Amino acid sequence: MKQILITGMTTNTGGVETFILNYVQRLYQKIHFDFWCNNAQCAFEDKLKELGCEVFHGCAYGKDPLQAHKDTKAFFRRNAGKYSCIWASKCMLSNIDDLKFAQKYGIPKRIIHSHNSENMETGTKGRLMTILHNRNKAQIDKVATDFWACSKTAGRWFYSSEIMNSEKFRVIPNAIDTEKYKFNTQKRAEVRKLLGIKDNETVIGFVGRLQYQKNPLFMLQIFHAYHEGNPAGKMVVVGTGSLAEECKAYVRQSALETSVQFLGERNDVADLYQAMDAFLLPSRFEGWGIVLVEAQAAGLPCVASSNVIPPEVDLTGLVDFVNLDLPINEWRDELDKALKKSRSPEAIEKVVSAGYDINHAAKELEVFFSK
Repeated sequence: MKQILITGMTTNTGGVETFILNYVQRLYQKIHFDFWCNNAQCAFEDKLKELGCEVFHGCAYGKDPLQAHKDTKAFFRRNAGKYSCIWASKCMLSNIDDLKFAQKYGIPKRIIHSHNSENMETGTKGRLMTILHNRNKAQIDKVATDFWACSKTAGRWFYSSEIMNSEKFRVIPNAIDTEKYKFNTQKRAEVRKLLGIKDNETVIGFVGRLQYQKNPLFMLQIFHAYHEGNPAGKMVVVGTGSLAEECKAYVRQSALETSVQFLGERNDVADLYQAMDAFLLPSRFEGWGIVLVEAQAAGLPCVASSNVIPPEVDLTGLVDFVNLDLPINEWRDELDKALKKSRSPEAIEKVVSAGYDINHAAKELEVFFSK
């Protein structure tokens, strides 16, 4: 059985981590996966161990960069010989120690996988990370053998045009277990009851990290504008992040406490989509936007940022794009239009036919890893 080492899992149960788990769950019986994490814990660790994966830990770079570098080097020196491939998932190239040590200690196949399209950090830290990213971008072709991305937009953030136009570049679908998201009227009624939502109340949903990239305060401002004309409207916010307290403060100041629910991190996100009537994602940038695929599979009309989210994420015709430069009332109006659309239970078939069902997509990766 081939042994693959995966790096890039963080402590957050976000889109990248869910993406990796989805593929491992489909492939673990044919390919053995281990994980190297520069953290004391990684997302879904218990689930990964149940699948037979070993999860190795080292110091976090944010805590002690020198010790983290030493731990990473020591791990690869001891263990690289076991692996035929490293699969390094990243949101930026500010650190590529894993790939450098994989090359140094002899892992033959070295995949770099881009999951974003811009720097998520701001301020001094963000400027430093951009400098490191650009430096490593210039040399990534010297340490990696295969160049993956969740979209062409994400690919351009990581790779030169030469790499993008080569056979070594490929877009890997951020595929999902579509059946989990299939619209179910009974489940919808159950979840809405648990959330205390009445039949006549409209629910706007958001799933993601409450951080700069996702633009959560703007999202709440859009809902506020919508709510002024639709007082029965509700919003369900799923996720946590550095801006969580600021978002909650805005809701309190706007007297929206009874209309906005912050649910934190959840393991029943597929069920929560059933309770929603529309999905809102005004991100500042996205490599892909896997939550939009999930929302479409659930048949939800979506409103998302234009130009900064890859347009090809609209697999079903359910996604309406709005420019971030437009005023809030334009977003409110687009949200109003989206809510007037009928839910589309058949949209799941379009998601599957576009290649975004995990069972089909995993078979293609199995062929690649087995070579």
